[in-house]
Formats: sequence, C-alpha cells, structure tokens
Amino acid sequence: MENIRQVEIPNSDLSQEFDHIKEAKLIDLCRNKDKAAFKELYDRYSGRVYSLSLRLSADRENAKDITQETFISVWKNIASFNGESAFYTWLHKIAVNNFLMLKRKNSNSTESLSRKHNDINPENYASTFSTRIDVEKAISKLPEQSRMVFVMFDIEGYKHEEIGSMLGIASGTSKAQLHRARKFLRNELTK
Repeated sequence: MENIRQVEIPNSDLSQEFDHIKEAKLIDLCRNKDKAAFKELYDRYSGRVYSLSLRLSADRENAKDITQETFISVWKNIASFNGESAFYTWLHKIAVNNFLMLKRKNSNSTESLSRKHNDINPENYASTFSTRIDVEKAISKLPEQSRMVFVMFDIEGYKHEEIGSMLGIASGTSKAQLHRARKFLRNELTK
C-alpha cells in the first residue's frame, strides 16, 4: 500500500474564501432588492459602521443616525458597487460621507458636534475592560478634526491623501492633526 500524503488546507483561508463568495452572492441578491439578503449584510456590518460613526461623531444619537443613513444609501445605491474595492471599504466611505454631511448640516446649529462630545459617557458603550474605556474617553476628548483624522488614519487605515480629500484639507494638515491627536492621547493615557 502506498503512503498517501495528506495536504492540509488552512481553515481560515477556506472560511475567508467562503465569506467572500457568500458576500458577493448577498450583494448580487441585494441588487435585485432581496430584503433578506440586505438584512444579512446589515447584520454583518452594522456594528462596525456604528462603531466607526461613534468614533467620528462622539455622539451615540448621531452615530445611530449615521448608521441608519449609511444603510439607506447602501440599499438605494448597491447597484453602483462595482467590486473594485472590498465591500466594507465602499460601506466605510459611505459612512464617512454621511458623517461629513451631518457635520455640515449641524454646523449652523447652536450646539455643534464638537461640543457634544463633553456629554458622552464612554462607559455606557465601551467594553468592560478599563483600558478600552480609557482609550475611548481619551478619543472622545480630542478636538473634532483631530479625532476624525486619528480615527480615519490609525483605526480605519486611510492614507493622508485620502483623508485630506474626504475632509477638504491638505495632506500636511492631516499629518499635523494626527500628530496633535497622538500627543494628546499619550498625555491623557499617562495621567
């Protein structure tokens, strides 16, 4: 009898490939206005979108609104998703754009988003780990533009040129804001 050599295929590679195929199928179904498929995409990504929105806006109610508007936009515009980037990248850009639209809309109100962050109690939404609570508190205390740049660069992985384009600032300004944010966070977390 011959020795049969077994080849192991890593489960993580198979599951990632399966997830990618499943996601592509869900997107195709959503293009045909399949509500069950859309609910599955929503269930899969709404937590991440909410988390991003909360970090950007530093306000739970605004984060809920941004998340809702993001998924309304996805439902209306899913046919325009061409698959050149990952679905979450496309979804993320929609969420950031919805945040920026909300920010512009609220810029004329008497209470701006940048002042609302003082009313936040991160213990209500952060995990039970005190380190995470401290980090979330510190992030919520950042000035608005520094917070946006920090979240987009360090947490979401955008490049300074992309951040500059989305926020309407120079990439050098983005770099300076990131430097200020990191310095502020170091000071806050070492108190």
